[in-house]
Amino acid sequence: MALQEDGKIVAGGFMGQTDGNRSDFGVARFNSDGSFNVGFADEGKVKTDFAGGDDEIWALLLLPDGKILAAGSAEDNPHHDGLTNFALARYHGGEGLGIEKNNKSKSLVTIYPNPGNGRFSIQTEALVSSVSITNILGQRVKNPLFLSENQHYTVDLSKEQPGMYFLSLKTEQGILTKKIMVR
Repeated sequence: MALQEDGKIVAGGFMGQTDGNRSDFGVARFNSDGSFNVGFADEGKVKTDFAGGDDEIWALLLLPDGKILAAGSAEDNPHHDGLTNFALARYHGGEGLGIEKNNKSKSLVTIYPNPGNGRFSIQTEALVSSVSITNILGQRVKNPLFLSENQHYTVDLSKEQPGMYFLSLKTEQGILTKKIMVR
């Protein structure tokens, strides 16, 4: 289980199939009063089948960008005589499980050039109170250069490895997260 900053509770484990013979990864989100958070996935819960056998979550982590990382095991045979494999799934933690409901946030932040060589210009309409840059594993990038000039920012990731990064800007509208690709 994990507690989100907004007081919602995320739980992971397994959910049984209707035939009663196997289980799948199961993630559910609850409001602070214990009721299902119906804005998350299918009425507050989602299940993921990997290979037809039993799948179980053993660890759950909330990433800085709001996504949910679940790790566990997955069997490749529904008759319990197959191999057990490591399984990893990442879920969108926002309302609607991957459906961006606030389309206005797309216009609040512009990043260019993206993809780029590591030096990015960021234009925002929102007032930014804090910044976080993480890699694809959710690890915070060490000492990113972030210079503010009103609502135009420069981020220098040129000393980082090529790959995908997530820029999260905390504003009065909430946390805006955008992908950045370093070539």
